Amino acid sequence: MDKLVANLMVLRTVIELKSFSLAAEYLDISQSSVSRKIEDLEQELGVELIRRNTRELEIKAIAFAICRQFIIDARHVLGVINKLQLSANHLSGKITAVFPQTFANIYIAPYLAEFNRRYPYIQLNIYYHDDVADALQEYFEIAVFNQKVDGTIFTSEYLCNSSGSLYCTQHYRNKYGVPHSIADLSQHLVAGIAEFSYQDCNGGLSILDASGETIGMLPLNELQIVTNESLYSLAVASSGQAIACVCDEVIQHHSLASIFEKVLPEYSFGKTNYYLTTIRGNLLPVQQVFLDFIKQRINTIN
Repeated sequence: MDKLVANLMVLRTVIELKSFSLAAEYLDISQSSVSRKIEDLEQELGVELIRRNTRELEIKAIAFAICRQFIIDARHVLGVINKLQLSANHLSGKITAVFPQTFANIYIAPYLAEFNRRYPYIQLNIYYHDDVADALQEYFEIAVFNQKVDGTIFTSEYLCNSSGSLYCTQHYRNKYGVPHSIADLSQHLVAGIAEFSYQDCNGGLSILDASGETIGMLPLNELQIVTNESLYSLAVASSGQAIACVCDEVIQHHSLASIFEKVLPEYSFGKTNYYLTTIRGNLLPVQQVFLDFIKQRINTIN
């Protein structure tokens, strides 16, 4: 049993780092030992977990499933340890989390140092993914996605939503003028974040009134530049050659905020829902405090 647990820990490290050599360095063992432990685990379980070639590792889906189930089962043991640590005010452990870039820039990244000072014995491994399908291939314990992910392994709960405004520079205003109505946008170069329907692949940029109700859609053919992240749209607008849809909180914290002004300020655009996603099962205290931190940041800003 001790050998099996040790081998599963090696598997988890290889999955997280996507490298035998990096896993060996992290675990302070030889690369051949890492390879041997994975082979032993494959023989014991009777399945191929990782296919190796000269350029990269192909991590099989069953390896993710085994690793996640191992984590769920291990929580029962680690939970007892963490409770003892809590009583001693020394909560410790490692958390691997995945966030969309815009969400992280608004709610998470500026406050990670504050969290670390409060819990200096917790190590945070943060990854940024805007594509949910890609993110689900990563190892993680906590994630935020822009769609609900529920199933036998994961569970999601609604967290918050975010929308943006249209912005341009003074240079753009002086050279091209600004639209005075939604209809006028067709006469301007607009960079936006398209909202696609997974059923019919149609979409565009939703238009919301002052109350937050969706009143229409700016079609894709009126978004000459389509990006998947507010910061990319903002970079386009900074050229002074385009109007861009940008999340308001992103621009408020941006170093170039002073050069931008709102266009059609009576509307907001591009509503995005965010969902907090975790692996099913009881959360460890070390994970719960990070979830509480995320929710606290949401409540503070909203």
